Amino acid sequence: MKRNNKGFSLVELIITIAIMAILIGMMAPLLLKFVEKSKVSSDIQLADTVRGCIEASVTDVRIIEDVPSQPYLDALENGGIDIDTTDPVPGASSPLTGSGCLLEENMKETLGMSLPMLINEVKSTHGGGTHFHVEIINNAVHVTLTQTDKTGGKDTAGDTPENDICSPQ
Repeated sequence: MKRNNKGFSLVELIITIAIMAILIGMMAPLLLKFVEKSKVSSDIQLADTVRGCIEASVTDVRIIEDVPSQPYLDALENGGIDIDTTDPVPGASSPLTGSGCLLEENMKETLGMSLPMLINEVKSTHGGGTHFHVEIINNAVHVTLTQTDKTGGKDTAGDTPENDICSPQ
């Protein structure tokens, strides 16, 4: 009797599937690491965009002469402010968000979105409490994304600020 042996046996199929599962198991952590690194790179670029926007804004004569913008400009040089929150700014009657001053309007126009919407663009946050903290130190604008992890890990508890994403200097 002649056997017509077309196709694969069940054992061959199971072995093939097992090999594929092992390969996928080895590749998954590497792929996840690359995804997290791309998120961090995106956030560094976003922080740099915000830094450039602030630099342009604080050198704009219209904004410097705008009386409602003064408390915010002063706060930038004296400890900084979180630009995307509704937290009060020292010396100002309201938070920067919703103040209607030229500084906020210029930033909104340059960035293409309202300041509270910025936080939705952050990709590497792993919990709440992330803010864009902006301050001017030695005439240089510094932007920090608080409670993020530039190493690509998930250490966002806030107890390691040296790992927070900062704009390139």
